[in-house]
Amino acid sequence: MPQHGKTGTSFEKEQQFVLLDVIHGRPLPNSVVSLKSPRMEHHVYFWLKSDFQNDASRASFESGINTLCTSPFIGQHHWGKPAATADRPVTDHSWDYAISLKFANIDDHDSYQEGDPIHDAFIAGFKDRWAKVQIMDIA
Repeated sequence: MPQHGKTGTSFEKEQQFVLLDVIHGRPLPNSVVSLKSPRMEHHVYFWLKSDFQNDASRASFESGINTLCTSPFIGQHHWGKPAATADRPVTDHSWDYAISLKFANIDDHDSYQEGDPIHDAFIAGFKDRWAKVQIMDIA
């Protein structure tokens, strides 16, 4: 199964601010200030119910993941199944799918979580298919 992802050349969003002369109402010379927002990563692991452990259900779920990853709030994404790595005491291969989403900042993540219709549709369409979901966020 190929891994799916989207990447860009520059991940962090840059915001520019101009300092104003409040008395004269015009920009101060050489006053452009740039700030880069910190990025945030959202990792989601899915364990599917046994009723959905078939090719048709998996294909449908994968299509749903692909649609989810079109959210305009997501900077980069990658999804897949457990890698065929050696069994070790610290390695968990028990999940069925994982999604790694990168956001330019916490605000984009929060917008994705709170009212993104693409995200909401994914949850509504697939929440009955998973036995367990585990999320780990990195800032």
